[in-house]
Amino acid sequence: MLQARVNKATQLYHQGISKIVICSGGSVYNNCVEAEVMAKALKDLGVPSSNIICESKAKSTFHNLVYSQQIMQQENLTTAVIVSSPWHLRKASFYASRLGMYHTVEKTNLPKGFTLISVAVYIYMYTKMLLYHLRHGDLLKKRD
Repeated sequence: MLQARVNKATQLYHQGISKIVICSGGSVYNNCVEAEVMAKALKDLGVPSSNIICESKAKSTFHNLVYSQQIMQQENLTTAVIVSSPWHLRKASFYASRLGMYHTVEKTNLPKGFTLISVAVYIYMYTKMLLYHLRHGDLLKKRD
């Protein structure tokens, strides 16, 4: 999944759509820091280190966006292109909107054989989103 995101981000970078790539994600399910893994892959695909910013604290989609927004403010970046898997984009876009981020979304291609699992993944993602909203609704109030 990360590789598909890296491939799409690399494509957008080389097309001139994005000059800076923020890699966001800490160590969630294992000892690998997602931001570092993505940054290395981006470099291997020709994106210069000076155009990559790593954010390695986030352990959830919501915090990926919170910390990325902080970086964007520090770097005077006003727009974002959020790259993720098709089922994950609605959740990420929802949080970005609630945070007041001006953004667009770009979906990655699904790995082969993943189409059969897609419905279960959509249900899982939206259930997680609902539960997160119920637990942390005050964090998700729209910012003006």
